[in-house]
This record gives sequence, C-alpha cells and structure tokens, in this order.
Amino acid sequence: MKTIKLKLGPECIETRSKQEYQRLMNAAMEEHESGETDHTECVRNKFELITGFLLATDFSQLRSERPELNGGSEIEVEIKQDEAGDYSVSSVL
Repeated sequence: MKTIKLKLGPECIETRSKQEYQRLMNAAMEEHESGETDHTECVRNKFELITGFLLATDFSQLRSERPELNGGSEIEVEIKQDEAGDYSVSSVL
C-alpha cells in the first residue's frame, strides 16, 4: 500500500495536493539534474501516488462528504492507495 501524508492549513485538500505534486516534481527534476539517486524511488512513488489521486478524485464530492478537508484548520491527512488502485483519505491524530 502506498501512502503520503499532507498537512492542511488554510488550503483545502485539492490545493494542498497540487502543491505537493509541484514539490515532488521539482524534487525529481533536481535529483535528475544533479545525478543524485538516493531518494529517487521514494520521490517517484510519492509522485505517482499524488498524480493518481489528483486525477481520480472528485474533490467537490470529497470536500462535501468530509468538511474538515475544506481547509481553514490545521490537520494532517494520510492519502492511501490500496493494491486495487483505490484511494482513501484519513485524518492522522
């Protein structure tokens, strides 16, 4: 099972996921340019997870079902992708 944790604050789950996507893309490009491969597999796995989550998720529906994901409060969430490729979001205590 693949997982990634995100801290939400003023941003909603969708905005924060897009920010993480951009951060991971930049990290992958920096590693490629520098020739470093220490974290390549980890970055690639997280990048694939967040990309799939962004493409597969109906964020309007997710936010209506889970108001805490609308932003405005400091919470940490964990996005998981199971073996079947399905995504879930849970709050981390």
